[in-house]
Amino acid sequence: MIKQDYFERLVQDITKVLAKLIFNKDWKETLPLLEQAYISYLPFDRAEANSQPIANFMSWLLIEKKCQLPQIEALAELFFFEARQTHDQSDKEDYKMFLAKLLLLLEYAQQHSEVYSMEREDRINWIRQQLK
Repeated sequence: MIKQDYFERLVQDITKVLAKLIFNKDWKETLPLLEQAYISYLPFDRAEANSQPIANFMSWLLIEKKCQLPQIEALAELFFFEARQTHDQSDKEDYKMFLAKLLLLLEYAQQHSEVYSMEREDRINWIRQQLK
């Protein structure tokens, strides 16, 4: 029960952070908020997540970092936000790698969540289109 309450608060807090990020249009001002969200809610920072190779990404999250589904969902939200903000600014190969990681996160959440999300399904489809 305590664990469930913790994860519910985690999701609520990350949602508040994302709302702040969404309404701030300047990426240079937004980046510190994004970095803080990683440090506050996840057992790793943004640079560490971005540096993980795609082949080991999910095992790194689940086994090494012991992330649970709410943390995977929170990371997916942060990744999705970052993908939408940086798609014009980043190297195309790095961006595709980033999207591939995001797709892994969303597909994991889709498979393991007890709640079906049409928004998640839409995001998965959007990413698949971007990766073509």
